This record gives sequence, structure tokens and C-alpha cells, in this order.
Amino acid sequence: MRIRRLISLLVLPLALAACDDSTAPAPPPEIVGSWTRASEPATANVADHLGFGADGRYVHDVMIYQDAGHGTLSSSYREEGSYRLNGERLELRVTRTTEWDALIGGVPVVTNGPGTWADAGIVRISGNTLDHTYVTYPAEAPVETTARYFKALLD
Repeated sequence: MRIRRLISLLVLPLALAACDDSTAPAPPPEIVGSWTRASEPATANVADHLGFGADGRYVHDVMIYQDAGHGTLSSSYREEGSYRLNGERLELRVTRTTEWDALIGGVPVVTNGPGTWADAGIVRISGNTLDHTYVTYPAEAPVETTARYFKALLD
């Protein structure tokens, strides 16, 4: 009895993990790749990059510089996890964040966790342009916001 219970405890997690990854639908090929947010005067000192993998993983990097010339890094934020698309609806599961701020000691703060799936807005892709529409809360009131990204093209 104890051996059967031990074997089930060892085999069940492996079986569940195998089922979870094998049944996930493949992301559409047009989203896979590296994307850079279009620069605007209000955000000229911000570098914002998205990366979507064919394996359903993503990374989002935001770097804030002291000036628009991107000379001295002031702070950065990195988010990693899984993504899935349901039509145009983007869902993210954040599993790791890394925050760094030069003004608060310059020590990276890393947070790991299993994450939960969350609605991240609408994604529309046309050629090499990705428009990401989501809700922000300036002054604690919801505002629909659209960020435009351009796909990095490799030579």
C-alpha cells in the first residue's frame, strides 16, 4: 500500500505536467518575435520591449533612462511568464518579475510565483505593427490605452 501511494505521488505530477503543455494551442506565428514600443515625446526616456515565443512564453522589459538619449539607466522592470491568445484577447500568467531602481539602492528585487491567468487586453497585429489596447488607471479612473509596438526584423 505504501509503495503504491509513493509511486502515485511520483507519477501523477509528471503525467499532469505532460498533459498541461501538450494540450496548449500553439500561438499564432504573427505574434512570435521581438517587439519595440513606438517612441512618443512623453515617453522618449522609456525603452519598452515585448518578446513572444513560439512555446507560449513571453518577456516584457521596460527601462527608464534619466534622459531621452538613453544614456544613464534610472530603473528597469522585467516581467516573465506564459501567454495565450483567445481571438484578439491576450491573457498573461506572470511567473517572475525583476525590479531595479538606482535611487533605491540599485539592488534587483526578484519575485517568483506560480502566477494566475489574467486578462491583459486586446492585441491586433497588422504586418509588423502590434497594437496592444488595455486599461490603465490614472487618477484611479479606468482609461482605455493603446500602445503601438513594431516588430524587430532580422536581416
